Order: sequence, then structure tokens, then C-alpha cells
Amino acid sequence: MEQGNQLEYPLGSPTYVPAFDDSTWVQQELQQASETWRAEKWPPQSNVLILDHNRGESTIEYYNDAGLSTLLKGPDPQVRFILLAPTNQEKIQHEITDHEAAKIYYKNGLLDDPDYQTPLPNDGLTQTVKEEDPSVHIEYVADKNTNAPRGPQKLVAQLDASEKEIPSQLNISRKSLFEVLTKYDIAPLACSHIRGQEQAFGSRACRDESGNVVSFEFWYAIRARSYFPNIKGGKEGDLKITIVTRYDVRSESTLILLKYRSFNDLTERLKRELKQKLKDFVQDPRTASLTIDPFALPLWHFNAAIQYFRRAGRLPRDTIRQQEVKVHGTSDELTGMSLQILHLALGSLDQDKTQMASLIDTIRRLRVQHDLFYRLVGNEPNPDRRVWVYHRVQEELDRYECLLELFKSTVELVAGKGQRLIDLSFNLSSRRMAEQTYEQTEQTYQQTEHARSENVAMKTIAIMTMMFLPTSFVTGLLGTNFFFLSGSSSGPSDNPRFLVSPQLWIVFAVAIPLTMITFVAWLFWSKSKKQELPQRNVRQCSGV
Repeated sequence: MEQGNQLEYPLGSPTYVPAFDDSTWVQQELQQASETWRAEKWPPQSNVLILDHNRGESTIEYYNDAGLSTLLKGPDPQVRFILLAPTNQEKIQHEITDHEAAKIYYKNGLLDDPDYQTPLPNDGLTQTVKEEDPSVHIEYVADKNTNAPRGPQKLVAQLDASEKEIPSQLNISRKSLFEVLTKYDIAPLACSHIRGQEQAFGSRACRDESGNVVSFEFWYAIRARSYFPNIKGGKEGDLKITIVTRYDVRSESTLILLKYRSFNDLTERLKRELKQKLKDFVQDPRTASLTIDPFALPLWHFNAAIQYFRRAGRLPRDTIRQQEVKVHGTSDELTGMSLQILHLALGSLDQDKTQMASLIDTIRRLRVQHDLFYRLVGNEPNPDRRVWVYHRVQEELDRYECLLELFKSTVELVAGKGQRLIDLSFNLSSRRMAEQTYEQTEQTYQQTEHARSENVAMKTIAIMTMMFLPTSFVTGLLGTNFFFLSGSSSGPSDNPRFLVSPQLWIVFAVAIPLTMITFVAWLFWSKSKKQELPQRNVRQCSGV
């Protein structure tokens, strides 16, 4: 396909309807530039895995642009899977330092074995193991000093510092993707699933001029999530499985566009399992009996995602259980509890509930569209007279819905335990603050009572002093040399007289000014203390 024809999609599509299909929006979704991690970069050359099954025989190969263009010009098999596998935006697994936690993740079926052992080359340094995908390779590094393995060797991913966060990139070029979309007349609304983060369910039945259905399409997304509390303060693995299915009525062939995309590499093990399951499914000769029902072909992705939820659900459950043990196993409940860990675990559980609810809704919509497919394409309105595949798909959808409802209830139960722990933490904090406030109030009351006792004592002293003050004044005044009785020095007199010295004025001349000076000095001192008190309070509040 020439470059000029690429831009005709979806305008050049025979089923394009301007009233329903927004060509501007489609071109924006599939634009050349990649401004955020939500829209992957386009590679210069395709390296896409295509798996074909045709009447019991299978073909599994990687194709570049030229090979894919040649393949699309040939006849279509009964079922064709085109796997889009973008690279990860963030690499985290190599930064895991907690070996025991890594072993737990491995036992739960989430990460690779950190003690994976592989034969080493003669130099004992590096061995490169290449998969079928030539763009993927893993390096296993051995100990340079021993030059030989002593038991299991730890998996080490050699990454440059600049590669910690790399832009996500698709494994199909823009030119080749446009060829696929044009060849199979994929619905424009599915483009946000192919390159983007859309996961809403959609479907379309195309008819010819006579009203006969010529193709039936449906697309949706499945998310499989996991929570890793011991990785960098809590990390989440989130794999989005995009499934775009188109059944051609005339050729009775099915195209399935698959896309496995995750932000980080914490779901690499799941992606490898899905890829292996896809290969086994295509290579199985019994797959030919399922090609009559396009809903049955990608249905196994639900089971893989549900089982991943089951395995990953142990981590937040164990995290909250550990917090419960810490709370009830220590004398100080608040010391053993980590609100940060509980908050992150509850946030992950909320995401799990949201995704499970979305999966349940997708299953219900698939059930409706499955029935519609047999009414329009199979021309059989009576479900009891339909082929066995229809009933088996319905049974599987029922089973998946029951499992998700069960897991959702379990997640809600675990989340309730976590929320109760947080409530307990706040209640304990409130109780501790109340106890501290009570202790402070008790101390204040004791201090007030002590001050009150001292005030009573001082009041008593003041009253007693006031009672004896006149007597003290009279005694002191008469005790001076300004008052005397006549004849007291020469003996008793028959007629004694009370005499006052003419220098008595000296007492008042000295006492009154001194009293006034003392009173004025007290007034100035008291005023200065009142001004100093607010400034001292301001300094104490400001911490100076």
C-alpha cells in the first residue's frame, strides 16, 4: 500500500459513515507523533507475530513490513491472530532488592524465579538467551570470580541508567497497521483500543445493500492487575488485554487483533503465559471446530485474567492480615500499624473492584452480542436449536461471571478489614489524645487547687496583717522619742502629763514623701510588666 493510501482510512473504507465514524478523531488516535505514554511510538520496521489456523493446520511466524504486506494479499485462514506487543514504559523488576519478597511473588505466580538457574558458557560471564522474537533477549550474568555456578544463579537484567524509563513502542509500523485496518475494514471506533487506553465495549454488524449481514465485529478490553507492596513503596502491575474481533460471513473467517500492553514490566510473566497459551491454542487441531463461533476463539483470555486476579489477590490480603497481627500483637497498637501500607493496599483493592465490575459488565454485553450473532448470522432465533459451541460459550461466560462476583466479594471483604484497621487507628489516636487531654486537665486542676490554697493562705495573712496594722502603727509611733510622759525620768509623779515633742513634724515630712515615691515606683513597675507580657506571649508562639 502506498503512503498516499494510508491516509484514506477510514475515509476509503466501504463501511465508513460520516455520521457515526469520526475520521478526524481516528487520524488523531493513529497520528504519527507520540506525545504521551498512552499512545505508543511507531517503530521504523514491523516485527509482529501472526498466528494462523486453517482446518487443523497452523502457521506461527514473525513478519516485517514487506512480509506482512505479502501475507495480506493472500487468502485468509479460518482464524488469524495478529499480536501487538508494545514495549514497557518502565522497567522495575531489576530494582527488586528484597529477595524474600521476590520469592513470595514467584510462588504466587506473579514474577519470575529470582533464583533461576541457567547453564553458563565457558567464560562464566554472560549468556544471552533469545526467544523466537528477535527483538527480545534476556542476559543472565554469573559471578566473575567463581567462574562457575554454585547452586541457583540470580537473574540480573543489565540495563543502562538511561533505560530506566523508555518510551513505549509498538511492534507494528504505522504503514502496516493501516494495511491491516484497510484490508479487514476494521471499525474506526476500535482504533482507540488498538492505540490508546480505551476499554469500553463496542460492536458493529455490517450489511450489504440487500440487508444481509456481511461481517460482525466486537471489541473490548480485559485488565489483569496485581499489587506489589514491597517494591518501591508499593507498585502495581496492570496488563491491558485488547481484543478486536471481526468475523467475515462470506469467507467464514475470523480476524482477531490482540494487544498486550502494560506500563511496567511487573506483568511480563503473565504476558509470556498468554503468548504461550495463544500458540498452544492455534496449534491444537481441535481449534478448527471453534472457528464457526468468533466469540469462542479469544474467550480463554477471561480465564487467564481471572486466575491472575486470584493469584494477585493474595498480596493485599496478606498485607492487611500482617497489619492486623501487628496491631493485636504489640502493647502499643499505633506503633505496630502502618497507615501508608494500608492506604496503598486499599487503593489497589478499589482498583480491583472497579476492574472486576468492568469485566462483569463486559461479560454481560458479550452474552447479549453472542445471542445477536446467532440471530443475524446463524439465522437461528431459538437458542435451544443452536450448535454446541454456542451453549459452551454461554456456560463459560456464566462461570466467569460467577468467579468474578465471588472475587469481587472477597476483595470487598478484605477492603472492609483494611478500612476497619484505619478506623481503629483513628479511634486509638482519638482515645490517646483524650487521655493526654485528661492528664493535662488533671494537672491544671491540681495546680489551680495549689494556687487557690496559696491564695487562701495569703489572704489570711493579709487579713491578720490588717487587723494588727493599727496596733503596730500606734505602738511604733508611741515608741519614738517624740512622745513622753512628764516626770518619767525623775520618778513617779502625782500628776503626770502626756507631752509631744515639737519636732514631730519630721516624722510626717519624711514618711509621706517616701510613701508617695514608693507608690509611684510601684505604678511604673506594674505598667511595664503589663506591656511586657503580650510581647513575651508573641515570642513564645513564634518559637523565638
